[in-house]
Amino acid sequence: MSRLRFARRFRRVGFSLLVIGAFVAGSTLGPATVGAAQSVSAVITNTIANPVPVTVQGRPSVDIGSTGSVSVTNTSANPVLVHEQGTASVNITNSTSQAVPVIPQAKTAILASDNSVSNGPSHVANLFTSVDVSAYRTVRLNIWFPACTSVPSTQTAQVVADGVNILSNEPLTGCTVSYIWDAPGTSLSGSLFNGDTSSVTFDWSLVGRP
Repeated sequence: MSRLRFARRFRRVGFSLLVIGAFVAGSTLGPATVGAAQSVSAVITNTIANPVPVTVQGRPSVDIGSTGSVSVTNTSANPVLVHEQGTASVNITNSTSQAVPVIPQAKTAILASDNSVSNGPSHVANLFTSVDVSAYRTVRLNIWFPACTSVPSTQTAQVVADGVNILSNEPLTGCTVSYIWDAPGTSLSGSLFNGDTSSVTFDWSLVGRP
């Protein structure tokens, strides 16, 4: 066999093998390659009977346009939470059928007082008894002697709060003295003892401050 004839026969065999290989590759790989290149469309129907659940990511915004409207149902079982922005305006209507309860606020007031009290020698003058001071944050007792020319050290004051002495036979240190207590209790009683050999005249007042 000549070399030329052998080369021609070899080319025919090689070409046949190439065609067979291409056919086999096309039959096995062709559908996968074509399928990957295609795009598939899916139609999802969202109805009231079969709603599609949606998870909102981040903070959603709702645009209803200039003429749109949003209807929100607020019930006791499913209340709608509302966050007020800025300064809210609240209007309270008070009527006999739905009266708004009002808690009275205490004001600075003279709870008890007396002027020109004459106290004899070695005598106890009862100033006030069981005065309600529960509504006041501080209470002040003022005692002064209008005709005083020197310190009346013979005068001693006593104040009892809910059965406990908060001022026990305290000598007065001036012609005008004041005692202040913070939240002394609910009830106060006070007296002044004259340890002098002569009568004295004085004024006093008990003041509460909320």
